[in-house]
Amino acid sequence: MSASLLELTFLAGLLMIIWPMFEKKAMRIRLLPWLPVLTITILLCTEYRDAFIMASDNPRVAMYLPEGASLLERIGMPSSNWPGAIAHLLLGMGIHFAFITETKAGLALLTFGQPEEKEERLRRILTMIAGAVWCVCLIGLIPDGSFDSGSGPDSPTQHLIVSVDVILTIAALLVFGWGLAGMIILSLRHSLRENAATPSKDTWGLMHPMAGLLVWIPVASLVFLSTVTKFSLDEDPQFANQLHFLITFSALAVASGSILHSSQLFEERLGSGKGRGKALSFGIGSGIIWMFISTALLLTNVDRIGDGAGLFIMTTWIIAGICAFGLLGLLLPLIGLDARARPEAWGWRIGLILAVPLLSIYSELMIYALPGVWGALLLSMVSPWIIEEDSPIKNKTSLTYNIGLHVVLLSLCLFTSHVIWFAISLTWIPVILFRRSLKHQLKLAKKSQNPA
Repeated sequence: MSASLLELTFLAGLLMIIWPMFEKKAMRIRLLPWLPVLTITILLCTEYRDAFIMASDNPRVAMYLPEGASLLERIGMPSSNWPGAIAHLLLGMGIHFAFITETKAGLALLTFGQPEEKEERLRRILTMIAGAVWCVCLIGLIPDGSFDSGSGPDSPTQHLIVSVDVILTIAALLVFGWGLAGMIILSLRHSLRENAATPSKDTWGLMHPMAGLLVWIPVASLVFLSTVTKFSLDEDPQFANQLHFLITFSALAVASGSILHSSQLFEERLGSGKGRGKALSFGIGSGIIWMFISTALLLTNVDRIGDGAGLFIMTTWIIAGICAFGLLGLLLPLIGLDARARPEAWGWRIGLILAVPLLSIYSELMIYALPGVWGALLLSMVSPWIIEEDSPIKNKTSLTYNIGLHVVLLSLCLFTSHVIWFAISLTWIPVILFRRSLKHQLKLAKKSQNPA
């Protein structure tokens, strides 16, 4: 039953991608984005029911619940395993997607009173992309057979979350999903040119890139739970790829809002493009070199790779896969996606943002490239402002401080015991700070041009 519901959730996500293309010619399916929310809710209700009745055909019941398990233990079962925990996270994500795309209040946060035809167009686009996110997350986060029926072990083999930890964990997962959806919507909001107006005072809290930091609050609560309770999602190596996909997906969602916001609202103030090719070449070339160096440094802490030819080959394969996505993004202007001030650089950044989470589905080592990708994104954003000859920024040195901070933070992480986790926790900060320093420099440039 649960496995069938998971398949129905995936099909609902596919329907969200396909149907908006034809609804003008056919009919609009009311409340379509609520369909995967409904199926995932029924799936979780089924898991809770099996836990309450101690269903013998649910292997997760046999794995977690001993004979005579208490009520609290039964309540904790659906959130004590990776698939169940992720189902809660996806439920929170789906509720936010549905709220934004299917309610006037939600859609109004993105459209700000634009003509009705633009509102309808945006609703269809968001529905399609929300469906794509549903499908990617179901593939990347939930392994095959996670909700299959069958016999389980003769006696419980795993620890349970009990007591107040159950409430904290479920709340953290739902908020995590809600915040992750909010950051994806934020990125979309600033990637659609005709909808890139400055947010009003009432909606700035939702749209500001710094709001992405809220995603880390439930992540921190999950880390806290794993250290002070028996709750831990990463003890089983079977879920290494899924855990790394979740971390990279959420981390890049946090940073991409700031990246696309900077590209959308600030790069229009660049000059006519004198030296544009030089800036693009420097941004891409230096980004590739930095990704290779930082990834190699971080991979030296992986015992099975070593520090010889194996390290070079693995780093090369990882960076080649990421660069393939980035180079495909460079080609987006050839198919008409050239409405940005610097469309080639914008496509390169989009490719990098998508590469790491998608490739981490196939290799858990892809997460070691994440700090380097942040550095490459930062170099791509800085290069037009400091290399193009007619850039309005006078004090260009101040923008390079963010690159220096990124290098310093990564260097400090190399001396810690858990290098990759410290690197992921710290090296994204300069990407967010760049937007603030750029905004400050543009204000100074404007004052110098209009001293009165």
